Amino acid sequence: MSADSAPTTALLGFGDFGTHLVDLLAARFPGAARTVAPSDVDEVFGAGARSRTSCLVVALWRPAPAFCERVDGLAHAAGVPWLLVSDEHPALLIGPYVAPGAGPCFRCYSDRRVQHDTHREDTRAVYDAYDKDPEFGPSGHLPSHVRITAAIAHGIVSRPAGHVGRVTGVDKRNLALSRHPVVSRHGCHRCGAPPPPRDRLASLLGVRDLESTRV
Repeated sequence: MSADSAPTTALLGFGDFGTHLVDLLAARFPGAARTVAPSDVDEVFGAGARSRTSCLVVALWRPAPAFCERVDGLAHAAGVPWLLVSDEHPALLIGPYVAPGAGPCFRCYSDRRVQHDTHREDTRAVYDAYDKDPEFGPSGHLPSHVRITAAIAHGIVSRPAGHVGRVTGVDKRNLALSRHPVVSRHGCHRCGAPPPPRDRLASLLGVRDLESTRV
């Protein structure tokens, strides 16, 4: 890429679902996207990343928590946005769109999911198995599901305003759409959500002296 070239959207896919989705997105961004391999993720966020990459799309055939955590750390260090797309039965998940310095990070998203997961121990065991074996996971997908997901991802990347820190879900059983915001964790060292001031916390709790309540 020449020094005066406009930054492009980097596309990275895992598995048949991810590869198929990346191919569809590349066709939707003619001349403005490039496909990268998982081994190239350091290059995507290397020196001068913002001049080369406008956004990274990571398309997964199933969750890859450790890889996404690595991507998120590199993205925040480089200041480059990224979008997660994942096939997680029974839903197709598009998001969050992570914009470093402007919204919640992937780590906050992961922690919020654990917070609301009533089967968190089972989920953790499955995710650990996924991280240990890159070939382990459910296979197969419907081409229509990839096309729907690619269309939504294309819209988010093309017009990210209003999508930062939000997750769009598509129920694979009935194609119902949902959209959810990610709430940053207070005191997160990555996305910078500050803890509430103590006087504000006292007001919310309806007490005058936090020390006496040992908060």
